[in-house]
Amino acid sequence: MHGLDMGQENGERIESAEEMLALFYAQLVPKVTLWKQRISDHPEQLATLERTIHDAFARGADMVVAGLISATMIEEGLEKACQSSRGNFSRPLQKGRETRVAVRLLGGMLFWATTLYCAPKKKLLAVHHVSKALASLGLDADIRQGLYRQYRTLLRNGQWRRVVDELAGLERVGKSATECHRRN
Repeated sequence: MHGLDMGQENGERIESAEEMLALFYAQLVPKVTLWKQRISDHPEQLATLERTIHDAFARGADMVVAGLISATMIEEGLEKACQSSRGNFSRPLQKGRETRVAVRLLGGMLFWATTLYCAPKKKLLAVHHVSKALASLGLDADIRQGLYRQYRTLLRNGQWRRVVDELAGLERVGKSATECHRRN
């Protein structure tokens, strides 16, 4: 399940920016009364009080940012965008697994994000499969070796889709040539 938790690893679920703004306001109201009393009793501590107030509002800003992130994470469009990103990534990706990471925002607020992590697939397997695919096409050994080197370089550079497309094209050409040869 995607989303954000406050405070500790299994803390309260964050649902929206509005919810976080209301929570911040509820925490802020009692502090204002204390700040009024403090400035009235100790006007010379204005600089310290100002820093305290800035810190409180930085936390409030973090709470709103966390609410915005959380609201975005539960939108339907995000899941579609994630699927598209995984499909169009420069390298093939493994199936996603749920991961929890701690995130600290500018004001110091820590929250936990639960999301999918899709690790890159191993490159060596792809190169091995390219070798097998080229062997199955029945190409001359010199041509096959040259293509293997070219495809290995492309795979190292993350251009696996190009390799797949070219292998598919070679397979179609090979089948067409075989069919023509059988007819004659």
